Amino acid sequence: MGNYSGEAVLLAGDAEYEVHADLRSQIERRQAGDQVVEGLTSWYGSLSRVSADAAWAMHEADDTRIRLPDGRVGDFVPGSTPVGNDGTTVQITGSGTPPF
Repeated sequence: MGNYSGEAVLLAGDAEYEVHADLRSQIERRQAGDQVVEGLTSWYGSLSRVSADAAWAMHEADDTRIRLPDGRVGDFVPGSTPVGNDGTTVQITGSGTPPF
């Protein structure tokens, strides 16, 4: 499990937008007899300070990714509805290996 909170770049198609990311990962654990077996890792979180242009691009793009300052990149699916009073925060669900 891990967490990341900080600056990031939203990649939507060929466009790039500066955002703030709050991301978390978790490992699925199941009991198998008297042992605990680790399964898939999932990640999720929110992007804040998302401009109207970025939100539009994110929902129109065929692929959406997040790039962290160290260069690691992760694919994600945006939530269908922005949250927050000003609509600048978007919930995301990661796909594949967490970039943090």
